[in-house]
Amino acid sequence: MRLSKFEQPLFDTDSYNGFGRKTRTGFNPTGGPVPKFNEVKNNSGVEIVDDKTLKFKTYRVKETLDNFATPDFVSGALHSFNGTQDYERFGGSKVSKELFYRLFQQRSDNPKFVNKIFEKKFDFIIVELGLTEILNTIFNSQNYSTISLSDEKTIFNDNVNEDSPLSISPKLSFLRQIKENKTRFGCLLNVPDILEVPYFKQINQNLILKNLGNIPIKYGSSNEKYKYLDINKDKLLPFSSVDSLLSSKVHISLKRGIYNNQPLNESVTVQGNTLDGINFLVSSTNLEIANLSRKFNFPIVDINSLYKNIINKKYVLDSGIIIDANSFFSSDGIYPSITGQVIIANEVIKTLNLFYETEIPLISMQEYIAQ
Repeated sequence: MRLSKFEQPLFDTDSYNGFGRKTRTGFNPTGGPVPKFNEVKNNSGVEIVDDKTLKFKTYRVKETLDNFATPDFVSGALHSFNGTQDYERFGGSKVSKELFYRLFQQRSDNPKFVNKIFEKKFDFIIVELGLTEILNTIFNSQNYSTISLSDEKTIFNDNVNEDSPLSISPKLSFLRQIKENKTRFGCLLNVPDILEVPYFKQINQNLILKNLGNIPIKYGSSNEKYKYLDINKDKLLPFSSVDSLLSSKVHISLKRGIYNNQPLNESVTVQGNTLDGINFLVSSTNLEIANLSRKFNFPIVDINSLYKNIINKKYVLDSGIIIDANSFFSSDGIYPSITGQVIIANEVIKTLNLFYETEIPLISMQEYIAQ
């Protein structure tokens, strides 16, 4: 966008591997189907790490930031009545919390995080919120649900106040403040059908039948009656215990989840009713974003359709190259690769150019596809 300056809380250049970059490895001692990774520990941004402490190399807090984004960022942190320290109650890993506090240092007076964003006037904003909450519902049992979203009536009712956490959603609260800030230009990103990305497709019914046949798979905890996986409705996630269960090299007596062995931990399973709920949550989140787009006159970058086209091999560059899931997603099977990030950036630029009649040049894909 030809900006002369864009401030981000990045690690220094000699700490380019951040907090633990991982790379795929062909070494597979278990023979299981789950991809294996090595952690790259050189040139790390981590200063101290042990079982209880995680500390990153110092980031010199600047007067103004232009990018308020961290892994696992939750939209609740942006609500007008939440202080910075309230971020702790939204859950998330030690890493995500430490990265969050690189944006806003912890203080005893618990200031509002949104105040830092609105310290100075800005003209343009890109808002991408909602996907983290959906992923937390799958992985961390956060119970984020449609009750956390504002319906059409609430969004278009300017008299609904923000005194209660349940009165309006964090996204609606934040966009109200953006308009109060007189920000005229921006765009919203909707969320993809997350269960269709490669990560959730790694362990499928055919793979289970091939390795275990019809042997019942037991899961749950010692505090409750065990349950049995319904491979027609439920999903197994690609965790290490599932890798061992489906391994050709691990002895059957050591496999958790079958016969009289310990059951699989419930966290490695996603039940059919939860899957249905996640799909409904995705559609409800996108409906809220569509209504917010109408209310605040911000265009939507249709990430949902983009992901569908990528997964179905229907995304074709002007050069004729088809971008599929292998190119678009990183090795974790959830988040975009560098190629995927460039594609998303270009979709944002296309949306802005069409809606605002701007002429922002697209990023050249050629060098990134080569990587």
